[in-house]
Amino acid sequence: MKVFGRIRRHCSDDGLVELSEATFVGSPDALRQIAAFLSHAAQQLEQRGERFSHAHIQDEVESWGSHESEWPDVIVAS
Repeated sequence: MKVFGRIRRHCSDDGLVELSEATFVGSPDALRQIAAFLSHAAQQLEQRGERFSHAHIQDEVESWGSHESEWPDVIVAS
């Protein structure tokens, strides 16, 4: 699983960038896991509102952590 992107602008000194696009390269299973995670995070955001800060896929999808050195963490933030 890999994620690539094109930089739109640098947002901070610690390397955070805003992307103009993101490209996900992975197996159908990995892409389904991302889709399910994004859907679940959207539900949490709706339910918790301002109390929702962020969610990491590696905290939500057990098998994601086993690929930690190879697969990037996907984070949803409000």
